[in-house]
Amino acid sequence: MNNKKVGLLALVGKRYKNHVGSVLQAYALQSVIEKLGFECEIIDFEPPIDIKEILAENLMKSIITRGFKWTFLIGLGLIPRLKKRVKSYRIFKKTYLNLTPRAFKNEEDLESLNYDVYVVGSDVVWSPKHRSKALKIYLLDFVKNKKKISYAASVWHPIPNRLYPIYKNLLRYFDFLSVREKTSVRYLKRCGIKINPEIVLDPTLLLSKEEWKKISKPPEKVIEKPYIIFYDVHHAKGLLSEVFSIAKKKRVNVVTESPFLIEPKNPKVYSFYTYSPAEFLWLIENAEYVITTSLHGTIFSVLFQKPFYSIKPAADPDNKIVDFLETMGLEDRFVQNPKDLKHLSFDNDINWKAAKKKLERKINTSIRFLKKALR
Repeated sequence: MNNKKVGLLALVGKRYKNHVGSVLQAYALQSVIEKLGFECEIIDFEPPIDIKEILAENLMKSIITRGFKWTFLIGLGLIPRLKKRVKSYRIFKKTYLNLTPRAFKNEEDLESLNYDVYVVGSDVVWSPKHRSKALKIYLLDFVKNKKKISYAASVWHPIPNRLYPIYKNLLRYFDFLSVREKTSVRYLKRCGIKINPEIVLDPTLLLSKEEWKKISKPPEKVIEKPYIIFYDVHHAKGLLSEVFSIAKKKRVNVVTESPFLIEPKNPKVYSFYTYSPAEFLWLIENAEYVITTSLHGTIFSVLFQKPFYSIKPAADPDNKIVDFLETMGLEDRFVQNPKDLKHLSFDNDINWKAAKKKLERKINTSIRFLKKALR
């Protein structure tokens, strides 16, 4: 074990971000850094959040895409399920994430940390939608005279002109710079940065299917197979009815993240909203098909070689998914309009051998970048 200590800053904390993609990519990057021989600790940073603003935004999005009645019914069953979800994520984090003993709330607190190397990433750590104080922290403004590395950082949304100086001024102090998507490179270059960021894989792709299986576990509630995993984090309009129609046609059940569903008689519908990331992995591994608007729903479909389609999100940019599928040569698995699903084949006719070759090459490049940056 190398004596160097690495402080990893990601979009996750003991109480922050109970989101499967955020948690699993933090776990993956921590695991890879440790496999390379370094001690790694995830910095438990909780950015200031306006709960009322977030709830209002999500409420409006749900009403627009799924209607008032649907949103109202979800709200009725949400509180007890939310408590259960928080508990399952807390247990997973305690078991698998090496988080700092204390949580950090601001830049002054973070300045007390003392690691040999600081790594920020992956996930949308550099989104311009962060409040400016949080954005500066994710750009490692609090780190003085220590090595700074970004691994697979994502910008996701275009950067407004008013924020150009923040990105330009703070990124020049990075020793090694990498991002997750080619669109992130384009957005950062518009800010006037001199460095050319390297494009590397999301860290979840750096662990093998076998490594993920080691931490997956079946849910307590028996899920009746076969089933479609329907993971719709971005609420694509009209997608739900199409999924039910396909499930009925294929005679499979539906497993979805929605915390509350009006269950049709056929197919059966299960919610994995309260499940831990370990149970999510098991569900993907054992699914018949996957339909998703999520990058990590797409990634784990590829890792477990499941027939899948990725759907264009309703309001958010689709660049995270599109850039990844282009890297894998799987652009044909991206669907612009949910209505097009009814015309598509759900047979497992994906050329997994070709995709695996491309993935292996990109894994080697990504590991090489991380190894060079850390050493």
